[in-house]
Amino acid sequence: MRDGLGDRMGDGLADTSHHGARTIARLLGVALTVAGLLAGCATPGGAGMPRDPVGRASAVVGSAVVAPDRAIQPIVPVEANPLGRLPPGGVIEGRRLRTLLAVADTEWRRWGGQRVSANAQGELCAVLASGRCEPVDDGCGREQMPGLCAIVDQYWDSIQRTTGIRRFRHDCSRSGVCEARWPGPEPALDTPAWSAAFISALFTRAGFGADEFLPSPYHADYVVAARDARAQAYEVVPTPAWVAPGDLICSTRATRRVPDPPRTVADLRASGLGGGPTPMHCDLIIAVDQSRRMAYAIGGNVLQSVALIDVPLDLQGRVSGEVQPDRAWLLAMRLRPAWRAMD
Repeated sequence: MRDGLGDRMGDGLADTSHHGARTIARLLGVALTVAGLLAGCATPGGAGMPRDPVGRASAVVGSAVVAPDRAIQPIVPVEANPLGRLPPGGVIEGRRLRTLLAVADTEWRRWGGQRVSANAQGELCAVLASGRCEPVDDGCGREQMPGLCAIVDQYWDSIQRTTGIRRFRHDCSRSGVCEARWPGPEPALDTPAWSAAFISALFTRAGFGADEFLPSPYHADYVVAARDARAQAYEVVPTPAWVAPGDLICSTRATRRVPDPPRTVADLRASGLGGGPTPMHCDLIIAVDQSRRMAYAIGGNVLQSVALIDVPLDLQGRVSGEVQPDRAWLLAMRLRPAWRAMD
Protein backbone atom coordinates (compact mmCIF):
# COMPACT_ATOMS: atom_id res chain seq x y z
CA MET A 1 0.00 0.00 0.00
CA ARG A 2 1.39 3.37 -0.98
CA ASP A 3 1.94 6.14 1.51
CA GLY A 4 1.84 9.80 0.45
CA LEU A 5 3.54 11.52 -2.51
CA GLY A 6 4.26 8.31 -4.37
CA ASP A 7 5.65 6.72 -1.21
CA ARG A 8 5.26 3.32 0.37
CA MET A 9 3.62 3.65 3.13
CA GLY A 10 14.17 4.30 19.63
CA ASP A 11 15.86 2.25 19.67
CA GLY A 12 16.69 -0.25 16.98
CA LEU A 13 18.02 2.71 15.00
CA ALA A 14 21.69 2.82 14.16
CA ASP A 15 23.95 4.43 16.76
CA THR A 16 24.74 8.12 16.23
CA SER A 17 26.95 10.76 17.82
CA HIS A 18 25.64 13.65 19.89
CA HIS A 19 28.21 15.97 18.34
CA GLY A 20 26.41 16.93 15.16
CA ALA A 21 24.95 15.80 11.86
CA ARG A 22 27.31 14.45 9.27
CA THR A 23 27.46 15.11 5.57
CA ILE A 24 23.96 15.02 4.05
CA ALA A 25 24.29 14.33 0.31
CA ARG A 26 25.79 15.06 -3.06
CA LEU A 27 23.04 17.10 -4.69
CA LEU A 28 22.89 18.99 -7.98
CA GLY A 29 26.40 17.74 -8.72
CA VAL A 30 27.87 19.50 -5.68
CA ALA A 31 28.78 17.78 -2.43
CA LEU A 32 26.86 19.44 0.38
CA THR A 33 27.04 19.25 4.15
CA VAL A 34 25.00 20.61 7.00
CA ALA A 35 27.99 22.70 8.10
CA GLY A 36 27.24 26.37 7.58
CA LEU A 37 23.63 26.21 8.68
CA LEU A 38 22.56 28.92 11.11
CA ALA A 39 19.30 28.24 12.91
CA GLY A 40 17.52 29.94 15.73
CA CYS A 41 19.20 33.32 15.37
CA ALA A 42 16.80 36.13 16.22
CA THR A 43 17.09 39.37 14.27
CA PRO A 44 15.26 42.42 15.56
CA GLY A 45 12.62 43.71 13.21
CA GLY A 46 13.03 47.12 11.72
CA ALA A 47 11.30 49.61 9.47
CA GLY A 48 11.29 48.63 5.83
CA MET A 49 12.11 44.96 6.49
CA PRO A 50 9.89 42.38 4.76
CA ARG A 51 7.45 40.51 6.95
CA ASP A 52 6.45 36.89 7.07
CA PRO A 53 2.83 35.62 6.93
CA VAL A 54 2.29 36.04 10.68
CA GLY A 55 3.52 39.62 10.70
CA ARG A 56 7.05 39.22 12.08
CA ALA A 57 9.88 41.25 10.60
CA SER A 58 12.13 39.08 8.45
CA ALA A 59 15.86 39.06 7.86
CA VAL A 60 17.46 39.00 4.42
CA VAL A 61 20.12 36.36 3.77
CA GLY A 62 21.77 36.89 0.43
CA SER A 63 18.90 37.60 -1.93
CA ALA A 64 16.38 35.47 -0.01
CA VAL A 65 13.91 36.46 2.69
CA VAL A 66 13.73 34.31 5.82
CA ALA A 67 11.98 34.66 9.15
CA PRO A 68 14.07 36.28 11.91
CA ASP A 69 14.39 33.13 14.01
CA ARG A 70 15.04 31.02 10.91
CA ALA A 71 17.98 32.84 9.27
CA ILE A 72 19.92 30.12 7.46
CA GLN A 73 23.19 30.49 5.58
CA PRO A 74 23.74 28.50 2.38
CA ILE A 75 25.13 25.01 2.76
CA VAL A 76 28.88 24.88 2.09
CA PRO A 77 30.64 22.29 -0.08
CA VAL A 78 32.20 19.29 1.65
CA GLU A 79 35.65 20.46 0.52
CA ALA A 80 35.30 23.43 2.88
CA ASN A 81 34.80 21.03 5.78
CA PRO A 82 36.73 17.81 5.06
CA LEU A 83 35.39 16.05 8.16
CA GLY A 84 31.87 16.27 6.75
CA ARG A 85 30.41 17.29 10.09
CA LEU A 86 29.60 20.42 12.05
CA PRO A 87 32.53 22.50 13.33
CA PRO A 88 33.43 22.00 17.02
CA GLY A 89 30.65 23.54 19.09
CA GLY A 90 28.36 23.56 16.07
CA VAL A 91 26.36 26.41 14.59
CA ILE A 92 23.13 24.50 15.11
CA GLU A 93 22.20 25.24 18.70
CA GLY A 94 21.27 22.53 21.15
CA ARG A 95 22.39 18.95 21.53
CA ARG A 96 18.82 17.66 21.16
CA LEU A 97 18.50 19.17 17.67
CA ARG A 98 21.98 18.03 16.65
CA THR A 99 21.11 14.53 17.82
CA LEU A 100 17.85 14.49 15.84
CA LEU A 101 19.65 15.54 12.65
CA ALA A 102 22.44 13.03 13.26
CA VAL A 103 19.95 10.18 13.81
CA ALA A 104 18.15 11.04 10.56
CA ASP A 105 21.42 11.30 8.63
CA THR A 106 22.66 7.98 10.01
CA GLU A 107 19.44 6.18 9.09
CA TRP A 108 19.56 7.65 5.57
CA ARG A 109 23.12 6.37 5.16
CA ARG A 110 22.11 3.02 6.63
CA TRP A 111 19.67 2.70 3.71
CA GLY A 112 22.42 3.47 1.21
CA GLY A 113 21.95 7.21 0.77
CA GLN A 114 18.89 6.97 -1.52
CA ARG A 115 18.09 10.20 -3.39
CA VAL A 116 14.68 11.08 -4.81
CA SER A 117 14.20 13.63 -7.57
CA ALA A 118 11.78 14.28 -10.43
CA ASN A 119 12.09 12.93 -13.97
CA ALA A 120 11.30 14.77 -17.21
CA GLN A 121 7.61 13.96 -16.78
CA GLY A 122 7.56 15.50 -13.30
CA GLU A 123 7.16 12.11 -11.58
CA LEU A 124 9.02 11.34 -8.39
CA CYS A 125 11.83 8.93 -9.14
CA ALA A 126 14.59 7.19 -7.22
CA VAL A 127 18.17 7.23 -8.43
CA LEU A 128 19.01 3.57 -9.12
CA ALA A 129 22.38 1.80 -9.06
CA SER A 130 22.63 2.35 -12.82
CA GLY A 131 22.27 6.10 -12.37
CA ARG A 132 18.80 6.15 -13.97
CA CYS A 133 16.00 7.89 -12.09
CA GLU A 134 12.83 5.80 -12.13
CA PRO A 135 9.58 5.42 -10.14
CA VAL A 136 9.62 2.38 -7.84
CA ASP A 137 6.69 -0.05 -7.78
CA ASP A 138 5.17 -1.63 -4.70
CA GLY A 139 7.06 -4.81 -3.79
CA CYS A 140 10.33 -3.43 -5.19
CA GLY A 141 13.00 -1.05 -3.97
CA ARG A 142 15.18 -0.97 -0.92
CA GLU A 143 12.48 -1.85 1.59
CA GLN A 144 12.48 -5.32 -0.03
CA MET A 145 16.25 -5.78 -0.24
CA PRO A 146 17.35 -8.74 1.92
CA GLY A 147 19.79 -6.60 3.93
CA LEU A 148 17.32 -3.76 4.57
CA CYS A 149 13.83 -5.23 4.73
CA ALA A 150 14.01 -6.21 8.40
CA ILE A 151 14.99 -2.66 9.42
CA VAL A 152 11.39 -1.53 8.86
CA ASP A 153 10.28 -3.73 11.74
CA GLN A 154 12.73 -1.89 14.00
CA TYR A 155 10.62 1.23 13.40
CA TRP A 156 7.48 -0.77 14.19
CA ASP A 157 9.18 -2.10 17.33
CA SER A 158 9.80 1.49 18.43
CA ILE A 159 6.09 2.26 17.90
CA GLN A 160 5.15 -0.78 19.98
CA ARG A 161 7.42 0.26 22.85
CA THR A 162 6.24 3.88 22.92
CA THR A 163 2.52 3.47 22.15
CA GLY A 164 1.63 -0.17 22.88
CA ILE A 165 0.28 -0.58 19.34
CA ARG A 166 1.35 -4.04 18.13
CA ARG A 167 -0.57 -4.76 14.92
CA PHE A 168 1.90 -3.50 12.28
CA ARG A 169 4.69 -5.65 10.79
CA HIS A 170 6.62 -5.49 7.53
CA ASP A 171 6.38 -8.41 5.09
CA CYS A 172 9.80 -9.64 3.92
CA SER A 173 8.57 -12.94 2.49
CA ARG A 174 9.38 -11.94 -1.11
CA SER A 175 12.47 -9.76 -0.79
CA GLY A 176 15.00 -9.21 -3.55
CA VAL A 177 12.54 -9.55 -6.44
CA CYS A 178 13.06 -6.21 -8.20
CA GLU A 179 14.87 -2.87 -7.94
CA ALA A 180 12.17 -0.69 -9.51
CA ARG A 181 9.56 -2.52 -11.64
CA TRP A 182 7.38 -5.34 -10.30
CA PRO A 183 7.58 -8.24 -12.78
CA GLY A 184 4.18 -9.79 -12.03
CA PRO A 185 1.93 -11.51 -12.85
CA GLU A 186 1.10 -12.13 -9.18
CA PRO A 187 0.26 -8.99 -7.17
CA ALA A 188 3.01 -7.19 -5.30
CA LEU A 189 3.29 -7.30 -1.52
CA ASP A 190 0.89 -4.98 0.27
CA THR A 191 2.81 -3.88 3.38
CA PRO A 192 1.68 -1.29 5.97
CA ALA A 193 2.75 2.28 5.28
CA TRP A 194 5.70 2.97 7.60
CA SER A 195 6.66 6.63 7.06
CA ALA A 196 5.07 7.83 10.32
CA ALA A 197 6.74 4.98 12.22
CA PHE A 198 10.08 6.09 10.78
CA ILE A 199 9.60 9.74 11.81
CA SER A 200 8.37 8.72 15.26
CA ALA A 201 11.36 6.41 15.75
CA LEU A 202 13.77 9.27 14.91
CA PHE A 203 12.26 11.47 17.62
CA THR A 204 12.24 8.67 20.19
CA ARG A 205 15.90 7.92 19.49
CA ALA A 206 16.74 11.64 19.80
CA GLY A 207 15.22 11.76 23.28
CA PHE A 208 11.87 13.47 22.69
CA GLY A 209 9.16 12.40 25.14
CA ALA A 210 5.52 11.90 24.17
CA ASP A 211 4.64 15.24 25.79
CA GLU A 212 7.07 16.89 23.36
CA PHE A 213 6.46 14.85 20.19
CA LEU A 214 3.71 12.22 20.15
CA PRO A 215 4.92 9.00 18.48
CA SER A 216 2.31 7.26 16.35
CA PRO A 217 1.89 5.02 13.30
CA TYR A 218 -0.15 7.91 11.84
CA HIS A 219 1.28 11.30 10.90
CA ALA A 220 -2.02 13.00 11.72
CA ASP A 221 -1.73 11.99 15.39
CA TYR A 222 1.51 13.88 16.05
CA VAL A 223 0.44 16.82 13.87
CA VAL A 224 -2.88 17.22 15.69
CA ALA A 225 -1.17 16.79 19.09
CA ALA A 226 1.17 19.68 18.24
CA ARG A 227 -1.66 21.76 16.76
CA ASP A 228 -3.76 21.31 19.90
CA ALA A 229 -0.82 21.95 22.29
CA ARG A 230 -0.86 18.39 23.67
CA ALA A 231 2.77 18.01 22.54
CA GLN A 232 4.94 21.00 23.29
CA ALA A 233 8.07 20.94 21.08
CA TYR A 234 6.47 22.10 17.82
CA GLU A 235 4.10 24.73 16.53
CA VAL A 236 1.98 23.98 13.46
CA VAL A 237 1.71 26.68 10.80
CA PRO A 238 0.07 26.56 7.36
CA THR A 239 2.16 26.97 4.25
CA PRO A 240 3.73 29.03 2.85
CA ALA A 241 6.18 28.84 5.76
CA TRP A 242 9.86 29.41 6.44
CA VAL A 243 11.60 26.29 7.70
CA ALA A 244 14.90 25.35 9.31
CA PRO A 245 16.68 22.08 10.07
CA GLY A 246 14.65 20.08 12.57
CA ASP A 247 11.28 21.26 11.23
CA LEU A 248 8.78 18.91 9.57
CA ILE A 249 6.77 19.54 6.41
CA CYS A 250 3.53 17.67 5.79
CA SER A 251 0.88 17.12 3.15
CA THR A 252 -2.44 15.31 3.08
CA ARG A 253 -3.12 12.59 0.54
CA ALA A 254 -6.16 11.12 -1.13
CA THR A 255 -7.05 7.49 -0.40
CA ARG A 256 -9.98 5.22 -1.08
CA ARG A 257 -11.19 5.93 2.47
CA VAL A 258 -10.62 9.70 2.18
CA PRO A 259 -10.86 10.65 -1.53
CA ASP A 260 -11.05 14.38 -0.74
CA PRO A 261 -8.64 15.06 2.17
CA PRO A 262 -8.80 18.25 4.27
CA ARG A 263 -7.24 21.41 2.86
CA THR A 264 -6.82 23.27 6.16
CA VAL A 265 -4.85 22.57 9.32
CA ALA A 266 -7.96 23.02 11.45
CA ASP A 267 -9.76 20.15 9.67
CA LEU A 268 -7.08 17.51 10.25
CA ARG A 269 -8.29 14.53 12.30
CA ALA A 270 -6.34 12.22 14.60
CA SER A 271 -6.95 8.50 15.00
CA GLY A 272 -9.50 7.35 17.55
CA LEU A 273 -12.20 9.51 16.00
CA GLY A 274 -14.97 8.39 13.68
CA GLY A 275 -13.64 7.98 10.16
CA GLY A 276 -10.03 7.45 11.23
CA PRO A 277 -6.98 9.72 10.94
CA THR A 278 -6.43 12.09 8.03
CA PRO A 279 -4.05 10.35 5.56
CA MET A 280 -0.80 12.35 5.55
CA HIS A 281 2.90 12.26 4.81
CA CYS A 282 5.66 14.24 6.58
CA ASP A 283 9.41 14.63 6.05
CA LEU A 284 12.14 16.07 8.31
CA ILE A 285 14.01 19.16 7.08
CA ILE A 286 17.75 18.50 7.25
CA ALA A 287 19.18 21.52 5.45
CA VAL A 288 18.12 24.72 3.69
CA ASP A 289 20.08 26.43 0.90
CA GLN A 290 18.54 29.84 0.29
CA SER A 291 21.06 30.62 -2.48
CA ARG A 292 19.43 27.82 -4.53
CA ARG A 293 15.95 28.28 -3.01
CA MET A 294 16.04 24.62 -2.03
CA ALA A 295 15.44 22.71 1.20
CA TYR A 296 16.44 19.10 1.72
CA ALA A 297 14.43 16.61 3.77
CA ILE A 298 14.74 12.99 4.86
CA GLY A 299 11.66 10.81 4.93
CA GLY A 300 10.78 7.17 5.34
CA ASN A 301 8.72 5.02 2.99
CA VAL A 302 9.57 7.37 0.12
CA LEU A 303 9.60 5.28 -3.05
CA GLN A 304 10.10 2.22 -0.85
CA SER A 305 13.14 3.56 1.01
CA VAL A 306 14.52 6.11 3.43
CA ALA A 307 15.38 8.91 1.05
CA LEU A 308 16.75 12.43 0.75
CA ILE A 309 14.26 14.69 -1.01
CA ASP A 310 14.64 18.02 -2.81
CA VAL A 311 12.07 20.58 -1.63
CA PRO A 312 11.99 23.65 -3.94
CA LEU A 313 11.16 26.90 -2.13
CA ASP A 314 9.08 29.81 -3.37
CA LEU A 315 10.52 33.20 -4.37
CA GLN A 316 10.57 34.28 -0.72
CA GLY A 317 12.44 31.18 0.38
CA ARG A 318 9.45 29.38 1.91
CA VAL A 319 8.00 25.89 1.66
CA SER A 320 4.76 26.27 -0.28
CA GLY A 321 1.95 24.10 -1.54
CA GLU A 322 2.13 25.85 -4.90
CA VAL A 323 5.70 25.11 -6.03
CA GLN A 324 5.50 21.36 -6.71
CA PRO A 325 2.20 20.05 -8.14
CA ASP A 326 3.04 16.53 -6.93
CA ARG A 327 3.85 17.78 -3.41
CA ALA A 328 1.17 20.12 -2.12
CA TRP A 329 2.71 20.84 1.28
CA LEU A 330 -0.12 21.85 3.62
CA LEU A 331 1.79 22.75 6.78
CA ALA A 332 5.10 23.04 8.57
CA MET A 333 5.76 21.87 12.10
CA ARG A 334 8.35 24.33 13.39
CA LEU A 335 10.57 23.45 16.32
CA ARG A 336 10.01 26.00 19.08
CA PRO A 337 13.04 28.15 20.08
CA ALA A 338 13.37 26.58 23.54
CA TRP A 339 13.72 23.10 22.00
CA ARG A 340 15.98 24.38 19.21
CA ALA A 341 18.51 25.47 21.86
CA MET A 342 17.89 22.59 24.28
CA ASP A 343 20.74 20.41 25.48
